[in-house]
Amino acid sequence: IAIHKVKKGENLSSIAQHYGSSVKLLKAKNHLTNHFLKVGQTLKVPLRGPCNECPSPPLVTVPARRVPPTPPRG
Repeated sequence: IAIHKVKKGENLSSIAQHYGSSVKLLKAKNHLTNHFLKVGQTLKVPLRGPCNECPSPPLVTVPARRVPPTPPRG
């Protein structure tokens, strides 16, 4: 699945064609009942094959693990 942010002038057909998907799959995955899109809307795009032009998601940075100090013995 790729994530696509709708730009001005785009429609479901052009987005589906860009990713090698279909309008039917786009509508089903995003629970759309019509063809209307809003600029800035985020869509999940189901892919039929590997996508070489898809944007990769940002890397997740995990902070270093902090271990509590050991209590003194005695």
